[in-house]
Amino acid sequence: RNYVEQRIISILEDVLGTERMSISCHFFDKGGNSLKAMQAVHSINKTFGIDMRISTFFKHPTAKSLARFILTAEAESAVSEEYAEEEV
Repeated sequence: RNYVEQRIISILEDVLGTERMSISCHFFDKGGNSLKAMQAVHSINKTFGIDMRISTFFKHPTAKSLARFILTAEAESAVSEEYAEEEV
């Protein structure tokens, strides 16, 4: 597991009040609901400094999928920032 995956698992475990979630556990199969999903999204956004929408969380209900999304979003953001700096 990488750092992003570990942090997401920790957040999901806190929100769900459970321990030892695996990277491939489906959030909603583990007792998650829309209110808990909103709590998870808030914590993920705060932890990683992103602005993920709840709809994205519904599309990526596992720690593995969320980590992949976050890492891709961070990479795209970094490229966009570098491109913007070159344009100035």
